[in-house]
Order: sequence, then structure tokens, then C-alpha cells
Amino acid sequence: MLDFKRFMNVPGTFEAEGFQSATPGVKAVFLSGPGYQEKETRIFAWHALPEGASKDAKVPGIVLVHGGGGTAYAPWVKKWTDRGFAAIAIDMFGGVPEKDGSYKNFSPESPRHEFSGPGHAGQFENVEEAPENQWPYHAVAAIMTANSFLGSLEEVDAGKIGLTGISWGGFAVSLAAGYDPRFKFVVPVYGCGGFETLALVPGDTSVKNLKKWVSLWDPNNTLAEARMPILWINGTSDAAFDVRNWNNSAKLAPDSYRALRVNMPHGQHDGEAPAEILPFAKAVLSGSEFPGFKKIKLNEETEQLGAKWSADGKIKDAFIVWTRASGCWNDCFFRTSSAKLNRENGTVIGDLPANWTAAYLSLEGEDGCVYTSEIFFNE
Repeated sequence: MLDFKRFMNVPGTFEAEGFQSATPGVKAVFLSGPGYQEKETRIFAWHALPEGASKDAKVPGIVLVHGGGGTAYAPWVKKWTDRGFAAIAIDMFGGVPEKDGSYKNFSPESPRHEFSGPGHAGQFENVEEAPENQWPYHAVAAIMTANSFLGSLEEVDAGKIGLTGISWGGFAVSLAAGYDPRFKFVVPVYGCGGFETLALVPGDTSVKNLKKWVSLWDPNNTLAEARMPILWINGTSDAAFDVRNWNNSAKLAPDSYRALRVNMPHGQHDGEAPAEILPFAKAVLSGSEFPGFKKIKLNEETEQLGAKWSADGKIKDAFIVWTRASGCWNDCFFRTSSAKLNRENGTVIGDLPANWTAAYLSLEGEDGCVYTSEIFFNE
């Protein structure tokens, strides 16, 4: 594993001239980043504290990481301060956002600034450079630096900081989870490991380059080192991060929870929206139980999936989600059927259809949250 420990130190800060958030209370800052090709870099961020935060009334925090074509967004920060969290949203592509912090996507990445590091475009071709000059290194460094900055604020409880990221940000937070044990919870949305077969890898990437990139940066290499609870969120037919690779990454992390929604759209707003993120954060930080599956078993004789589940929350219904399709998982259509829910003994059993190829169990809470099991494959 690479050494990222120096990014646990409090970073230097620099004024972000010309950036004035249209979102009340959200401030702009540049944080000192790692060196890049013998030059210094700086990381742009929006950050804010919730109302009432003080040295004597410390609050939890969260680091927010955008996806491909995205940047740091001030309204995303405000969404979390309204929930009682200190929040920081970083630009992990070495760029800058709109001057007022509003939502805008850039293709393929946000505009450069004087102290930019590498962007993620072309990363599979740059694998012969020193690891410290490659984008995934800078992404993890930026995430850890944001953690260090947030934790240095006297109004923030440094022992209660979490992390979430969307798409490429989901990849980055999955990778950072194995390097920064300070994070109390991590929520990758869409993103995962398994890049040998992921559809978002450019088709002209050479086998040699991909193998080297995977050996350095695939989250699957380091997820076993992640010591915090991780909530994995995705859609059944995600075009970038397919369910098989997503399922494999979740199984590698020691303390995984899942929320797999049928046909969940892919995007920044959709990645911010899942109802499960805030309850998960609150459950972890308070030491209470988050709904999940303790034991799950495929019974081939009865053609059923069965599981024990645990939950403090109220469960509204139970389902088995399945498909008969095969081949490219990004194109597979999943169906939903009712499952038998026994509230007294905390079990759920779903009948598998004939010729099924993939299936999982899903609980729906009264609050709209979805709690799902690992996926079973039958190919």
C-alpha cells in the first residue's frame, strides 16, 4: 500500500479570490495539496458549519466528493449543514467550480487553475508516471486533506467525520476507505472496484496499462483494510458500475451495508438523494443499529433465498429482486416480487423464479429507505 499518512496533518489554507457562494453561509477556500511534477498544488473546496456549532457544542462532519464532469458544489454543503453536519465539498480533479458554487457539469472535468494537479482524463495512459503524479493518488490525498481540515475546526468533532462520493467520487471514496481509518463511515454511491471489467474503462485502453492501473488503484486491493462501516448504494442497471463488480467490492469490505435500487438513475442530484445516507450516518455516529442482513442463504432444494435481518427502524415490506437476463449486467432488467417477512423472528424468504440468473433480497422501510442483501448469481 502507498503511504498517505502525511495527509492526516492539518493543511495550509489559501484565500479563494473571486469565489462568492450564492448559498448562504458557505465559504470558499484552497487547501494545500500534494506535489505534482515538482510543483505545488491546491485543492478547491466549499465548506460551512451548521447553525449553533461552537467549541462547546461540537458537530459531526462529512466530506463530499463529486463525480465525473462535476466539481465542488455549495448547495450540497448546505444540504448537510441543514442536517446538523459541518461539511466540505472538494474539487478532486484539480479544478474550480462556478464562481457562485452553483450546479454545473463540465466535460470531461472542471476548469484548471494556477495550482491544478492532474485530472482524471487520460489516467489509464499515464500509468508509467510516478504514482504520486497520477490522478487517483491526488484524489485520495484531497479526500484525506479535507478530513484533516474539517477536523481541525474547533466547532467540529474530529472523531465523527464521514465521507460520501458519487460515481467517480464513489470510486475515490472506496479507495480512500482503505487508507484513512479516521473516517467513521463511508458511503460510495455507484462507485466500486473491479476495473478489469467495468464498462467505464475506455475501450482503447491497453491490457498492459489497465493491469498496472488496477494493481495501483483498484479499490478492491485495499477494501479489506477499511475498518469503518460502508454503505454501498447503486442501481440495478447502472451504466458505469455494474452490479457484479459492485457486489464483489461490497463483499471485500469487512463491514458492508447495501442499498440497491431497481433502475436508479445515475447523476449528481440522484447520487445526493438516497434516503439511506443520513440515517446510516446517524446510526453509525450514535452507535445504534442500522438495518441490515445478518445471514443469507441460497437454498437450491427449495429454490429460495432466505435471510435473518436486524433493524431498529420499522420495516414496511419485503421483496426478492431478480432477473433472468445474462451477459452485460448494465443492460439487464430486474423484476420485483413479494417476499415472506416474519417480523417475530426477523426472517425474510423469497421464492426464486425458474431460470433466474441474479437475485437479492430487499427490505423497504416506512421512511422510504431500502436495505438489501448481497446479490446471488446463477450463471
